[in-house]
Amino acid sequence: MRALEELVKEAERTQIIMPVGGRGKRLGYGDLPKALIKIAGKTLIEREIELYRNCGFKDFKLLIGYQGEKIKEYLGDGGRLGVKIQYSKDPEMKNVGKGKAIKNAIENGTIEEDKRGIITFPDDIKLDKFLPIKLLAHHINGVEKYGIIATSLLITSTTYPYGVAEIDEYGRILKFEEKPMIRILTHLGVCVIEPEVYSIIRREIHMDDPNPVEYESRILPILARENKLFSMIIYGDDKTMWLPINTRKELEKAEKILLNIKYQDES
Repeated sequence: MRALEELVKEAERTQIIMPVGGRGKRLGYGDLPKALIKIAGKTLIEREIELYRNCGFKDFKLLIGYQGEKIKEYLGDGGRLGVKIQYSKDPEMKNVGKGKAIKNAIENGTIEEDKRGIITFPDDIKLDKFLPIKLLAHHINGVEKYGIIATSLLITSTTYPYGVAEIDEYGRILKFEEKPMIRILTHLGVCVIEPEVYSIIRREIHMDDPNPVEYESRILPILARENKLFSMIIYGDDKTMWLPINTRKELEKAEKILLNIKYQDES
């Protein structure tokens, strides 16, 4: 019981860092932030906040960009959802990316540099309602046992978005499969970071970079090379445990799955 109580306290001390500057254009919502798109009656951002809130997390840092005032107006200070929300507006420049958005939030004080953070996105849906607290416990274990300072969430299988073929020595196709499920560890965009990572972000991400900077491509390789990056693996795929929402088709598929889950819960 003591360990569980301590884990709950750790959740309360952890800030949830959520870049939400994306547009809904690819999903057919050109004038709406992607985070405010509704799926099965609830916005993507509400689903993400509730996932973490229900596991004991209360402190949320939203990094807003395109039409960010709509998100701020919709969620307010978080009281309606039982959490505390603070906002960081992305810098006024072209080609921001998640990396610059995070560094900007560190520099303006929205992200507290003495607190652990979980970087996550409302761009997809995780179907394990206990996932955030499992991830936190796994990360803390990695910190204590192996001295790591970050943990990335991985899934074991994912749908390859193209058809694949096997050929013989003459170029004749022997086997063809459209959009197969492949077994390759895939990063879900969720990462727990200790305060030491903020100084690496400050050092390695440059606001004057002419290109958008993604923290995954700039920061995670550094942590991996230094043996400071841990992993937590979900044994599942993008049909059972994780629902990415990047296209209209994926949105419609996820809505059917969520409505079916809701129906089963109510029956």
